[in-house]
Amino acid sequence: MVKIALQFKAELENLEKLYVDPETFTWWLQLVCTNCREGTGKVHDVSLTHQIPCKIGHGHVHYSAKCKFCSKEQTIEIIPDSIKPYVKGDPLTKVVVFECRGVEPSQFEPRDGWIAKAENSSLVFNDIDLKEGDWAEYDEKAQEPVGIDSIESNFVRS
Repeated sequence: MVKIALQFKAELENLEKLYVDPETFTWWLQLVCTNCREGTGKVHDVSLTHQIPCKIGHGHVHYSAKCKFCSKEQTIEIIPDSIKPYVKGDPLTKVVVFECRGVEPSQFEPRDGWIAKAENSSLVFNDIDLKEGDWAEYDEKAQEPVGIDSIESNFVRS
């Protein structure tokens, strides 16, 4: 079992923080088998709501598959209390930790479901889609533009 953290950073314009609702958010990951080092060739969705019973022992995981090349069992479990917000101005920040067996995430694709809190008002922006790599809106209360761009992410062993 290996714990792998997703580090995340973005430029936030007039936004205090960027975060997700752990119960509904989907992490989109490209994966690599730790046995044969082959990639799966597609993006996989991993979320707390998708629970699969463990084949060995008790409990559940949030992703389960067999490698197409070497048939090794692969599982990922999201550690729920590891999900943290990204705060404006922070360096690369661990926003989630995955417990991985037989597989490792190699790339993260931010998509929809993000939430941002405005810096100069109480406004909260829901269901932000970062698939295009940036996002812009207008804060009516503070009468200023808000936005997200320059997204960076990587994985580190935790």
